Amino acid sequence: LKPLTGLDKSVQDYVEKDLGFDGFMNNFKALIEPLFDRYKGEGKSYLTIAIGCTGGKHRSVVVAERLLIWMKGLGLHAGIDHRDIERP
Repeated sequence: LKPLTGLDKSVQDYVEKDLGFDGFMNNFKALIEPLFDRYKGEGKSYLTIAIGCTGGKHRSVVVAERLLIWMKGLGLHAGIDHRDIERP
């Protein structure tokens, strides 16, 4: 999987199979979700969330992509920029 990135299905499947993945994602979402209304209520126009891992091409990409889907599902305007990979 090393030459692939977190945008590849096989990498996503591998990362999401980790027994701690769902718990991590649920805890992380619970941590940041209250910020959305608070930032909006304070008149702030954006919130930057940075996710990192050792190489920046696998785990962090999967986590960021899943967060993007979740945030868009909440009706938020969200974007993503992967620093260490080229997006197709």
